[in-house]
Parts: sequence; structure tokens; C-alpha cells
Amino acid sequence: MAKEPEKPDSSGSEEEFSISPEIVARAKGCFDRADDAARRNNFDYAIELYLEGLRCTPDDVERGHKALYETAMRRQAAGKNKGWGTRTAGIKSNMLQMTGKKKEAFLEMERAMAGKPDNHLDLAALAQMAMNLNLQETPLFFADRAMDLGRRAGKLNETLCVQMADIYEARGKHRTAMTTLMEAEQFDKSGTGRHMKRIRDLAARTTLGAGLENAEDFRDRIRNQEQARDSAKQKVLTAEDELVARAEKLTEELKETPNDINLMITIGDTYARAGRDEEATAAYRKARTASGGADYRIKVKMDDLKMRQLRRELRAVEDQLEKEPGNDELQAKRKELMDKRNQAELAIFEERSREYPTDMSVRYDLALRQYRCGRIEDAISSFQLSTRDPKHKVQSLNMLGKCFFKSRLLQEAAAQFKAAIDGYELQGDALWKELRYNLGMTFETMKRLQEAIDCFSEIVMTDFQYRDAAKRLAKLRKDLEGDAGDMPDLDTSLDD
Repeated sequence: MAKEPEKPDSSGSEEEFSISPEIVARAKGCFDRADDAARRNNFDYAIELYLEGLRCTPDDVERGHKALYETAMRRQAAGKNKGWGTRTAGIKSNMLQMTGKKKEAFLEMERAMAGKPDNHLDLAALAQMAMNLNLQETPLFFADRAMDLGRRAGKLNETLCVQMADIYEARGKHRTAMTTLMEAEQFDKSGTGRHMKRIRDLAARTTLGAGLENAEDFRDRIRNQEQARDSAKQKVLTAEDELVARAEKLTEELKETPNDINLMITIGDTYARAGRDEEATAAYRKARTASGGADYRIKVKMDDLKMRQLRRELRAVEDQLEKEPGNDELQAKRKELMDKRNQAELAIFEERSREYPTDMSVRYDLALRQYRCGRIEDAISSFQLSTRDPKHKVQSLNMLGKCFFKSRLLQEAAAQFKAAIDGYELQGDALWKELRYNLGMTFETMKRLQEAIDCFSEIVMTDFQYRDAAKRLAKLRKDLEGDAGDMPDLDTSLDD
């Protein structure tokens, strides 16, 4: 059951679970009963109660995760572990993870961990799963225990240290991340010092942070903030310079092995990381020519650079528009660049889906571009295929609903939004709100006013400022009462 944890998913923001006072009270009741059961050495029942409480408040470290872990350690010391139940929970966790039910998978993994609480790999996996759920304190709790047990057992390795350092850094624990990376460096047998730059960056951030905390007066604080900004800029420049120097050194090495395609790709990757797209593209083009066009992964890298450049151009115009929102010329330029980007990305993912016909992540990317370019029927077919990928299932269902909404197939749209809501575990985050907004808009268009009111009410109770949900809620309630009054007309599009 023990396995190496995956690297934290950084694609999403750090939303927290939205928890009502009633749910907090329910969790407290479970934790109180669990504490009582643990005091009576009824370990199995206590662990189940802790898990039930954590289902309500998944980021409660003190009352939930820590108490459960200590109870599991006491149960192990008493020789009362249940090996079969542990294996079953581990298998169930893996299955839930595959179907995208991250919260349920996390709790089952914690149940499995409770059967063998001294397994540092299971604890590291829990740290990663907690990170993917965007919990705040829980990843640190499990990362600390994974590192401590791994050290004591002499079973740490470079990969695990780097993964735990990623978690520490993401949660602002720069000093701990730095020391953890120093341990990773000790396991690195290549002798290249591959973690040293990141260690130096973390050391600088730690020093600057301490300087700010210890500033004696306002002038010192301002001076340190200016130094921090200058240092941050310098570090970016230094990092880019180091990458460029590395690429130039590799280019010299290529002269000794001029047919080394992998080295050409590495040179391109290094320039790309430095933001030197022109040099990166030249290196990739050379590698593609040397491979006779047979290595499609090189074309993927070249196309990724092309898309990055288009997005960069669009972002620059959008930044100008924020300063000059009434500039018609900039508005026209933005539309032109958006059309250019959409068409270019559509062509790229059409080709990529032909090369990788069974890769549903690529199919999802293609579907998004088809939708943006107004090819709704094609997008429907592609999103229906990408629902097979657990990572994109909920988003695919959401986009299918939007496609059906555009096609005025409102009943079908509502069915897709409902399915997406039923399959989404997180509470109160951006997607949670979008799904209910889209369903509410669909019900409103279908004149199913009370159901629309229910959807918008859920959103408003979580985020009163979300889009125009509050205005729609007020208008719908007046409409339901037969008193539309002077309420303004509202947008009828799902696209924000």
C-alpha cells in the first residue's frame, strides 16, 4: 500500500472549505466522543469518530488529525492493528482517487494510515493529498511526521525530500523547505548541486523575512521591503543568467556530440525556462531536423512556446486595458489577439489529438478550443470523450452544459450541470460557485424560478459578490411574487 507521493498539484488556487457553524458543532461532537472512546482504549471506535469529524472539518489538525494519529500509535503499541482493514482502506482510497473523489480518497487513506501509523510513505502521501485538497495546516502536519519517521528509520530519499520541500514552500515555511532540500542534496549522487540554487533562494527569502520581522521602526521596515523587492528582481535576473549560462555550456558540449538529439532538447528546455523563447525554438528546431521529424514531443515543445508567446502578447494588451478601460483601439487589439490565439491553439490541439488519440487530457484541451472558436457541435463530441478522464470529468460536464445551453438544449444542459455538482467534492470554491450559477441560469431560462432561486441563494450565502448572483436572486424573487418592478435587464450568457 505504501507508495511515493506525487508532486503537489499547483494548477489551482488555495481555496478553503466553506464550513457553517452547524457543521463545526457536529465535528466537535464527534471529536468529543472520539476523545472519550480513546480514553477508554476503544481505539477502533475512536478512530471512526475522528474520521467522521474530519469529514465535516477536514483541516482541523489539533482535534482531528493529531488526535487520530496519536490514537493510532497507541493502538499499534497495544498490538491491536487490523492489517486486512488497512489494506482494504488503501485499495478503496486508490479507487476513489481514480474517480476524482479527492476528499473521500483522503479520508480512506487516513483510515489506512491509522492501521500502520509509522509508515512514512503513507504519511507523505497524506501530506500530498491534503495539499491537493487545498487544506492549509494539514499538509504540514503530515509532512512533519513523514520526514521525522523517515529520518528515524533511515529511509528518506531525494525524491521524498523534494516533494515535502515543495509543500513547505507552498505553505510559506521557507526555512523548513530549505533544510529539507539540504537533506535532498545529500542524497543526490550526481554531484551537480541541482538543489543549490533553490536552497540559496529560500535562504534569501528566509533572511529577508527575518529582517522584516525584526525591524525596529517604520523606516527600517520600508527599507527592508525595498531591499526585498530589489533582491527579488536580482534573483530573477540571476536565475535567468544561470540558466542561459547552463544552456551555453551545453551548446559547447554539443559540438563534441553533434548528433545528440536529447542534448539539443535539453538546451531548448533550458532556454525555455530562462524565458529565451527564440533560442529555445532554434534548439528545438535543430533537434526536430536531426530526428527527421519523427519525434513528435519536440513539436509539442515548440507549439507550447508558440502558445506561450501568444498568451504573453494578449496579457500585455489586457494589462494596458486595465489602465485604459475605455480605449477602443486596445479593445479591438484584444479581440484580434484573442481570435489569433484561439485559432492557433485550435490547430495545435487538432494535430495533437491526432497524434495522441487516446489521451483524454489532449481531447479536453481540444474541446476548450473548439468551444472558444464557436464550433459547438465538435466541442460536445470532444467533451463527451474527455468525461472519461477523472481529472477532467467535472469540468467536461460543466462545459457540456454550457455547450447545450448555447444550443438551447436547456434540459440537457441542466442534466450536465447537476451531474457535475454531484461529482464535485470541494465546498465554496470557484468551480463550486460556477456550477451552481450555470444551473441557476439554466433554470431561470426554463422559467423554473424556484429552482433558480435555490441555486443563486446557495451562491449568495457563500459569496455575495459573485458575478450578478445577488441581483438575479432579488429579481427572481420579485418575478415569483409577480412584481418585477424596475429591476434592470441582466446578461443571459454563461461565459464570464
